[in-house]
Amino acid sequence: MDYLRLMDALILVQVAIAITSAIAIYLTNSKHDKFRKYAPIFGLLGEPFWIYTSYTNHQWGVMALALFYSYSWFIGLRNSWFK
Repeated sequence: MDYLRLMDALILVQVAIAITSAIAIYLTNSKHDKFRKYAPIFGLLGEPFWIYTSYTNHQWGVMALALFYSYSWFIGLRNSWFK
């Protein structure tokens, strides 16, 4: 039973990564500023899932990229919403 719960959690993480990443990339390429400014929000929402899955699977290169992407999304958030 615990194995099934773990599999459900891993599937949930993968779905969250797919949805937040797809929305962030789509919004990044939007022609409209009013939509494009939401890209960093969705990008940042997905980063904890990237960090979790890279840590649990010992994918240290992916972890480094996820941390860099988090920093980059944060810059985008700051530039889109606070400047």
